[in-house]
Amino acid sequence: MLRKQTMRLLTAASELLLLALLAGCSSPEPPSEQEIAEVLSDARRNLVFVKGGEFWLGDVGNEAGVLFNPIADDNKPPKRIELDGFSMLKTEVT
Repeated sequence: MLRKQTMRLLTAASELLLLALLAGCSSPEPPSEQEIAEVLSDARRNLVFVKGGEFWLGDVGNEAGVLFNPIADDNKPPKRIELDGFSMLKTEVT
């Protein structure tokens, strides 16, 4: 009997929580063009541009001049990579 009452209470609480979440997610009207422009402007202020270019990716050796070491499982031979420029956040996100 107690188990049945507990299950009913948990079910009712879950339904209320779901209803509250769904009600909180609905918006009566879409955002205005001005609101969208403000959000985009704020986002752009938090970005920095990273210039594209070429670099070597992989095991290019160490400072002593020892070249690629194929013995280590995670080492791969170096290859030339080209990236386009891109934007990223100024601060780290954790």
